[in-house]
Amino acid sequence: MDHPEPTHTAEALRAIARHQRHALIAVGLQVLVLVVGAALVRAAGTWGPTAWRWLMVLIAAVLAATVLLGVGFALLLGARASGAVTGLVLGALAGVPVIGLAAVLGACAAGTGVLRRHGVRVGPLGASRDDLAELENDYGDDRPDEDEGW
Repeated sequence: MDHPEPTHTAEALRAIARHQRHALIAVGLQVLVLVVGAALVRAAGTWGPTAWRWLMVLIAAVLAATVLLGVGFALLLGARASGAVTGLVLGALAGVPVIGLAAVLGACAAGTGVLRRHGVRVGPLGASRDDLAELENDYGDDRPDEDEGW
């Protein structure tokens, strides 16, 4: 495979791919929590006020956890793909409602750009595992191959 001069090590590219996959999972979980939460709120119209409050607390807690996951992975992905300052900005924006989704997806787009520049195919669910495995051979990680022994 013909690649440009590497700007990231194979280990850094694997970390970018891992963070990107986790960020995409966090976004999917956020959407799932919102859809399921909206369905539960609609169904809870006949429940008592105490059950209603606990349902809202539960939905808010699960949504806050998924938002924090998105913040963390946006920060890690942005820092690995574009630098520390970009990572901090994307991480901070990821915690803001509505803008946060765009920030996480922006971090994923930055990661996609880095991975594609290094010849890694990226689909809707992240980087190709086959291409990531090839990185060791193409960029010459200093780890010995399994066949070489020590």
